[in-house]
Amino acid sequence: MAIHLTKESKVLVQGMTGAVGMQHTRRMLAAGTYIVGGVNPRKAGRTVDFDERAVPVFGSVRDAMAATGADTTVVFVPPAFTKAAVTEAADAGIGLAVRARRVRGR
Repeated sequence: MAIHLTKESKVLVQGMTGAVGMQHTRRMLAAGTYIVGGVNPRKAGRTVDFDERAVPVFGSVRDAMAATGADTTVVFVPPAFTKAAVTEAADAGIGLAVRARRVRGR
């Protein structure tokens, strides 16, 4: 079995500024995930505060990778935008993209 995500992985969160993205980013940070930035074209240049940590928001995966050296992305966008988000990450050359699936009833 291959291990694709390690404690050294630099993780982007596409959709970090949405309600679900913020909730899970907070959980990932608490678990020790090395979150280096978020991606939201409409909120580029801002930061999002998670407790005592400010996480920058970039306009594209390519910009975020150039600025942070990110090698992994997790995608928390509505289903209608998933294909575009994953395609953007692949086109930017990200090493690993994970689409988080919403579980109903939780």
